[in-house]
Amino acid sequence: MVLAPDLPGTGELGPGAFKGDSYIDSVSYNLWFSGMLTGRSIVGIQTGELIRLVKWLQQNYHGTEIYGLAKKQMAPVMLHAAAFDNSIQKLALLGPYISWRSIVCNERYDPAFLYSTVPGAIGVYDLPDLAASLAGKKLLLAGITDGKGHTDPIDIEKDLSVIRAAYKGETQHNLQILPFTSFEQMNGQLSNWLEK
Repeated sequence: MVLAPDLPGTGELGPGAFKGDSYIDSVSYNLWFSGMLTGRSIVGIQTGELIRLVKWLQQNYHGTEIYGLAKKQMAPVMLHAAAFDNSIQKLALLGPYISWRSIVCNERYDPAFLYSTVPGAIGVYDLPDLAASLAGKKLLLAGITDGKGHTDPIDIEKDLSVIRAAYKGETQHNLQILPFTSFEQMNGQLSNWLEK
């Protein structure tokens, strides 16, 4: 069974036609600022919805293993859901950006990543910390980018080392890091990963 939800702000529940003084590259910064002012990040809202769907799967399909797959800016939502809900046993993140630090440190970051950031969180934790907390679970990272959407190994490796340090010893076989060329070419690799 495959559950492919439209989380709030995505798909048919997409961002709509926001305009205004803080509308940059089709991204409404005012929406992000609203989340900051209300103390509810977009990531938090989407993660809550995703966990609710996981609970629904557990209630309706007992004994089913639950795997998570997320692309690009939805990767932080999936990381949070897996960190809060132990029933998600495997995670595949395709084309994720490596950290919020890499967004903060890049003046020309990709605005598409804005909604998947949590205001003020970087002083407490970052995405590599979340990924490291999942060391007991299987984690596939394919096509990691920096905050600009580039595959600069210098910027990426700094944050990736946090994840690698957590996935060592008995858990190192749970972490798989792959280069990425296209989503179509990932099909075979994803099939292999799911079977392991």
